[in-house]
Amino acid sequence: MTNANIIVTDCDGVLLDWETAFYEWMKSLGYDTQKEGVYDMADVFAMEKKEVKKLIREFNNSSWMANLPVLRDARSGVAKLVEAGYEFHCVTSLSLDENTKMLRQKI
Repeated sequence: MTNANIIVTDCDGVLLDWETAFYEWMKSLGYDTQKEGVYDMADVFAMEKKEVKKLIREFNNSSWMANLPVLRDARSGVAKLVEAGYEFHCVTSLSLDENTKMLRQKI
């Protein structure tokens, strides 16, 4: 058996739009973006790394994770590759929380 038709990929930021959902969640808590177009959420929200890591952990363990939108044209791109015989395996470092894992597997 060959693994030539297997694609291993991350979910967030590749297939699912984690960033937009996180921004919306932060906005619902009263936070505004201060700097866009950067990866570091501490810079985006002008806060200490320790505080933003706490908020990211809270977001990643929330029900918002069950409703992440598809990133751009990922759905059609994956569909084309599946039709061409590829099999996708998603990996994530989202959370160790068992309920969060179950939410992620439902997506």
